Amino acid sequence: YNFSHRIDHLSFGEEIPGLINPLDGTEKITTDGNHMFQYFITIVPTKLNTYQMSADTHQYSVTERERVINHAAGSHGVSGIFMKYDISSLMVKVTEQHMPLWQFLVRLCGIVGGIFSTTGMIHGMVGYLVDVVCCRFQMGIYKRMNAPLNAEGDGPIVAPTGSYSEQ
Repeated sequence: YNFSHRIDHLSFGEEIPGLINPLDGTEKITTDGNHMFQYFITIVPTKLNTYQMSADTHQYSVTERERVINHAAGSHGVSGIFMKYDISSLMVKVTEQHMPLWQFLVRLCGIVGGIFSTTGMIHGMVGYLVDVVCCRFQMGIYKRMNAPLNAEGDGPIVAPTGSYSEQ
């Protein structure tokens, strides 16, 4: 037997545009005579409430398994296509709600303000580090605290340059 197959469409409940069905377009081709395909399907009841529509439908998830049946090699079973269903006891409720314009504007202002404050802090830290590492040590801002002052009292005593002789 050849159990090659194609599933064009499989859904449960109302067909809703935009709802994705996992098995749509599935195609399995086998060259072996004894092949088993198993689909384990979990069906979940779903309520959709949007601004465009309201519907009761079912979504599903699927797990696939396939194998070659070869009794001589120890693979036992019946070849064929099997779909095993499990209906979930939980319901999914999907509701679409739009954010009011004032709430959107408040959130947008918060994001923009956060970006400005963060970049300001980073700019201040980088500027401080550049100032400490590069500029202050090279310009001589840091001086010895115990240096003797000159006669006017405003700066350290500077040794005269040049040569002189003792008499």
